[in-house]
Amino acid sequence: SSAASDVYTRQAHLQSVGLGDAGITLTSNGGANSIGIAEFVLGRLLESAKRFPEIAEAQAEHRWDALYGGQLSGQTIGLIGFGAINRAVALRARAFGMRVLATRRSPDAPTEADLDRVYGQADLHDMLRECDAVIAAVPETPETVGMMDAAAFAAMRRGAFFANVGRGTLVDEAALIAALESGQVGSAAIDVTLVEPLPVDDPLWAAPNLRISGHCSTSPAALIPNLYRVFRSNLERLVRGEPLQNRVSSGRGY
Repeated sequence: SSAASDVYTRQAHLQSVGLGDAGITLTSNGGANSIGIAEFVLGRLLESAKRFPEIAEAQAEHRWDALYGGQLSGQTIGLIGFGAINRAVALRARAFGMRVLATRRSPDAPTEADLDRVYGQADLHDMLRECDAVIAAVPETPETVGMMDAAAFAAMRRGAFFANVGRGTLVDEAALIAALESGQVGSAAIDVTLVEPLPVDDPLWAAPNLRISGHCSTSPAALIPNLYRVFRSNLERLVRGEPLQNRVSSGRGY
């Protein structure tokens, strides 16, 4: 299950078999996928903002239509969770001139990222009201399951863009479909779903202005070199007696 792949679940398993007591430290490959996924997210956002699907449709039908898109610069993007993926999204969104907000379980935790404002988990809806685009990239925890429900979509600016590249359990899929049908959510992109593979008769396939991909937002060609970079960095740190990166703990924050 997706829950079994979460960091805190793996750590709980290690503790249950006594590895923690044996003095074994576990580190993860956190960040190895982040750049590829962040590029995918920005691609989906640009696709929506610049109306690329409509432009492609006009070309296929030999129609010379002036289909003007919007501008990302000056808009506000909200990041649900601020792990490696959304840190990479923030950097790229800032390069487009966007105002960048984020929610974190510990909003006062230090970060090297350039953010305009950080919200606590309980203040998610306050952040959503500010956003022209919302990107979710959080692990599955009891706190995140069903977080993006009807009330959360209603809190978003009407017509805003939404993307989820974290866990499918974050989203109430019926609520997302309803928000797309009403225009409350202008467009959306999901790379993860509650059931994977998504059944052929699932209503998500017919939802308007929804882009669905089969859990493929990463870049496999870049993943292995990135994995070795993370491992090599930690090996060098271990030899030098320095703190290791991406230490796995039992914390459930994001």
